[in-house]
Amino acid sequence: MSRALSEMEAAAHEVYALHNLPTRPGHYERPPRARRWRFIAEQLTPEQRFQRALDQPRQAGWRFGRLEDLGAHSNKPDLAAASDLLRLARRLREARDGPLLAEDLLTAMELGAIWRANREIILAARVRGDGTRPERSSRSRKRRSGADVAPS
Repeated sequence: MSRALSEMEAAAHEVYALHNLPTRPGHYERPPRARRWRFIAEQLTPEQRFQRALDQPRQAGWRFGRLEDLGAHSNKPDLAAASDLLRLARRLREARDGPLLAEDLLTAMELGAIWRANREIILAARVRGDGTRPERSSRSRKRRSGADVAPS
């Protein structure tokens, strides 16, 4: 399982890089009018990150999120799929530290379904790397809320 997760994460990181998003796991912020996300995981404690998010309101243009959240609300299919893969892979890696639950099995099944449904898009984006995006047939995608992330 670890090898498969690593391969999926590597493919997702390559897609993030094609869209000029960071690929280092951790927490990020983007000040108003900034184009790039800034890595803050090593500079701030979780409490400081939370306080910063409270102090820098979304209405003012500030955005905060974990790596896997940065592409979650994108209208670009390969980026949204890469975000889903990173989110689910992280959840499974965290689940390995405790007892396996029914929810973990559902997460693994969801990860596999997303990988199968989007593998061609992700691999095509990785191979092309020219800034153009392959088309994808429309399919409904569950949107997860909870991250304070702006559309890319």
